[in-house]
Order: sequence, then structure tokens, then C-alpha cells
Amino acid sequence: MIDLHAHVLPGIDDGPPTLEASLALARAAVASGTRVMVATPHIDERYGRAATELDQVVSNLQVELDRVGIALQLRAGAEVAGARVADLDDSTLRRVTLGGGGRVLLETPFERAEDVEGAMRDLQSRGLGVVLAHVERSGPLRRDPTRVRRMVEAGALVSI
Repeated sequence: MIDLHAHVLPGIDDGPPTLEASLALARAAVASGTRVMVATPHIDERYGRAATELDQVVSNLQVELDRVGIALQLRAGAEVAGARVADLDDSTLRRVTLGGGGRVLLETPFERAEDVEGAMRDLQSRGLGVVLAHVERSGPLRRDPTRVRRMVEAGALVSI
């Protein structure tokens, strides 16, 4: 199994706060059948992570997984807030695609009516695909599911 959306990196965002907690999460994932995991830390205003630092953090965790014998392959990615898309250059966005596969995991708004469709169009205009993250948790999208339908019809994939 491949997990395309995991907050596994230690101390980065709302995922595990420590290396030990990251390793515990990785062990549980492997025990459940996961063999590849894409680390998708938030790229948003709240956590303020720089996309350029993520490759090294993923690499560091992979070294630790290998050292303790956890058979999990990590890949880099990110969960990008719609409000940040316009701020990121094409090179940075390509760097945070899901496992380098050309699709950006686009965070959907939990409560505010963010222009996720505009962010999706921006990404697509740059030649990138879009995977919408956790639409089932988005109040605005639950209240108006036609928005999700329009985005899917325009080429987005949905992760739930």
C-alpha cells in the first residue's frame, strides 16, 4: 500500500512532535501494510514551513527508519494551502508534488470560503495536476458539493 498523505515528519506541523513518535507512526503504518509513504507537511501560513527544507527532513527520517529497521520508503511531498499557491514559484511547486509525480496535494478549507478553485486553476495552468485533500472535512465543500464536482470535472482527483 502507498500512503499519499501522511504527516509523519517530526516536529514539522501537526504531525508527530518527536522522532520517536514519527518512528511509532511508521511502525504502525508498516504493520497495517503500508510500504511507501509520502510525507506531506503543511505549506501554509500557520506553520510557515519552507518547501526547500523538506527534502532534507525527509532524507533524515529515512536514515532513521533504515537505521532501526523499519521497512518503509519515504517520498517527499506537501499539503499546500490554496492561499500559498500564488506565492510559490514553479520550481518549488514541482519540488512538493506527491512523490515527484506531478500532482500537488491541495489543502481544502475547513471553515472559511477560500478560493480553492482558483488555486487549482493556477496549479493546472503551470502544468501540475491536483489532488484535493480531505474534502470530507471541508465545511464549505460539504455545504456546496457542486464545487467538488466542478473541480473533478476540471481534472482534480479527490483524497478522502
